[in-house]
Amino acid sequence: MTAMANDAKQEPVNKMGVILDLAQHTVLFGGYAVRVDNVNAGDISFSGRSTPQVGGRPGVTVAIWGDVDRVTGHLMATQTSTVSSFTYDLLCKPASRLF
Repeated sequence: MTAMANDAKQEPVNKMGVILDLAQHTVLFGGYAVRVDNVNAGDISFSGRSTPQVGGRPGVTVAIWGDVDRVTGHLMATQTSTVSSFTYDLLCKPASRLF
């Protein structure tokens, strides 16, 4: 499980929260909510843009896209803005139900 910045340096990623909500057709990834574009037996594709508020003013627009292999849990995603670009290569595990 790694993330690679635009300077091509790989960094390990541990316990990054990713939530796939198929009922709401959304993916929560890296603090951003984006839409699910396609779901089939093999994978889930997602993409979207977000411009978070910073101090009450619009911040930098962030674009996110990627897909999750529904069988293996392998997630490949890219997060870009005018400031930075990251590529994520993650292995997702299903969350345990608490009740």
